[in-house]
Amino acid sequence: MSDSSTADRPFSEHRQQVEVSLLPERTAVIVVDIINEFLEDGGLMVLASGRALEAWAAGRARRDLHALLARAPRTARRYRGQALETVPLDAVLPGDLLLVAPGELVPVDGTVTEGRSAVDESMLSGEPIPLFGTGRILRDFLYVEDCVEALVKAACEPSMVGEIVNVGSDRPSTFLEVAEILRDLVPGTEIVFTDFTPERKAQEPGDFVSDISKIRRLAGWEPRVDLRDGLARTVEFYRERSSEYFSANPR
Repeated sequence: MSDSSTADRPFSEHRQQVEVSLLPERTAVIVVDIINEFLEDGGLMVLASGRALEAWAAGRARRDLHALLARAPRTARRYRGQALETVPLDAVLPGDLLLVAPGELVPVDGTVTEGRSAVDESMLSGEPIPLFGTGRILRDFLYVEDCVEALVKAACEPSMVGEIVNVGSDRPSTFLEVAEILRDLVPGTEIVFTDFTPERKAQEPGDFVSDISKIRRLAGWEPRVDLRDGLARTVEFYRERSSEYFSANPR
């Protein structure tokens, strides 16, 4: 079927040699041509399908972003003495007193002077930190500054146009590690293990870690703040602003 010279040929040439040996000469040429065209077309189909899926995902992300921007507040309700007026956002000045009603989006950054807001204050107020199961499920926690920097890079780098990338950390940690670091940062904090509720167990995806090699390659971005440093900054942030966030004095 073939001579010894075929031993060093690529796989595709070996297959063509087999096809030629088994069939009459004219038919064999047709078969080889069909095989080659099929493989080339198949490669083009895979490439085209990949591009189509990427374009679809980029289009959906663009639509979601536009929808999010469309929901952004364009006005704010500002007090002038006892009167309440509606003004454009660019008219809001530092020190203005605004009203945000229940269900409304907060139009600008500010400090809550009246009313109530709530966050999970357990690790700062002295309450135990609950961990579901063994606490050993993996996540790639990302500090907010690193996240913002990734978004800016994605918006500014020409190489990122039309690309879909993961933003996260390639240094995964367990929930238990997070709780133990917080226990070190806030002395006296306790960790309490508890069973998954049926609802949480059904929704828990298991380990989740992002592959950030693409954004690292295209934009030169990677997270700079490690888990302990990020948690320490977060704890300090809330300690300095405890009166704005907590109903009780944190540790």
